[in-house]
Amino acid sequence: MTRILMIAGWGVLLASMVAVGLGRLRGKAGRVGRWGAGFSLSLLLLAWGYESVRTGLPAFLSLFHLLLFLSMGLIAAWLLLRSSEPLLLFLGWALASLALSPMAPPPSSARPILLSAWLVLHVVTTAVGEVLLFVGAVLSLRRSSSDTTASTMEGLLRAGYGLFTLGALVFGAVWAFFAWGRFWGWDPKETWSLIVWLWYTAYLHLPASLRRRTPFRLMPLVGALLLLFTLVGVPFLFRGLHSY
Repeated sequence: MTRILMIAGWGVLLASMVAVGLGRLRGKAGRVGRWGAGFSLSLLLLAWGYESVRTGLPAFLSLFHLLLFLSMGLIAAWLLLRSSEPLLLFLGWALASLALSPMAPPPSSARPILLSAWLVLHVVTTAVGEVLLFVGAVLSLRRSSSDTTASTMEGLLRAGYGLFTLGALVFGAVWAFFAWGRFWGWDPKETWSLIVWLWYTAYLHLPASLRRRTPFRLMPLVGALLLLFTLVGVPFLFRGLHSY
């Protein structure tokens, strides 16, 4: 059932991207794109809900669940912002595609080490922060950014940074203590999460005048690429405690 719902949502989202790309949110094609994205989000949400019922816990137990959640978050962000940026939908579609691939199969059952409220806090808070950082990176690509766009981007990046700090470093350390008996162990995922955090820390502490200049204005985009590598690349390139 999960796979059927996800394939349907994936296909509808692909059609929505085409409609948005053609219509740029103007006229019939734009309306079709928005309705299609909303319907796709509903299908993916049903898939996530079914996984939660199947496992008996909120579906945050594997890379599959995380990719599905991030995909939904990016689609929801695009709808809420009423953005004309098809890249947000493309990122949502790409993450849904990865979730459907053999690299991220749904877990057959919950491992005992994952049955923790601290894990849910860790993953949910981190994932919401990651969505905001991705959206901020997309907005940073606008060459002629208005003051409103720049302010929105700044707010998203700061909120995403705060949630990522709380979820990945604070809640993650607490969960690691209960799961493995230590707060920090230089696991590959921990190390790369720290790299991401240091990158955004450096960017957000630059003077505002520098953040709007090239090459510093590209730092949110590079940060998003580092974040994507941490999410998808690290678990498969390096063996560690987060490879599940």
